[in-house]
Amino acid sequence: MSLKSLSVSQRFVLLIIASLLGMLLLAGLGLNGTRNAMEDGNSKSIRSLVESAHGVVAHYEALERAGKMSRAEAQSAAMEALRPVRYDTTEYFYIWSLEGVSVMHPVRPELQGQNMIGKIKYAGGRDLVSDMTALVRNAPEGYLMAEFPRPGSDLPVPKLLFLKKVDSWGWIVGSGIYVDDVDARFMSGALQFGGIVAVLLIVLI
Repeated sequence: MSLKSLSVSQRFVLLIIASLLGMLLLAGLGLNGTRNAMEDGNSKSIRSLVESAHGVVAHYEALERAGKMSRAEAQSAAMEALRPVRYDTTEYFYIWSLEGVSVMHPVRPELQGQNMIGKIKYAGGRDLVSDMTALVRNAPEGYLMAEFPRPGSDLPVPKLLFLKKVDSWGWIVGSGIYVDDVDARFMSGALQFGGIVAVLLIVLI
């Protein structure tokens, strides 16, 4: 059947359908772009925060190298400088050794000095501390996507971690931010647009 053989009403319906398909394509591209921008923003945010904390540790490490503090004094000062720091109300920084020992964990102080390899599981039974130490053992820094419940909840949700190594001390400085809001906002946008398309289809029918 050629386009010329179609009636005016049939041509109009085809035009509307083509327009709706175009809208769906543009909306999909727009939503995907928004999602990518949110993910990129989260990555940059957590990296910047951890780099700031790493800078505090590097300051005391430099004082040790300059002979102004002993290693024990410098490390203790670095730990106490980061221990009380919070952002987003509840988020914090932690320090692990490359061997998997907890150096400083502000909300789990009882872990300090303990080797935690094999003791913290996430994402289907994977070992968190092993994954963290493996990530930065041969690299200066890196991202790790994990899953943990938000405070007051038992439901694990995605959390993006960023880790940065302090070579001379064998430390890993890190933190993480929850990124489940990316999926929630993406789905909200998709549902809103889906509702608009549904209304247009009903009008068309």
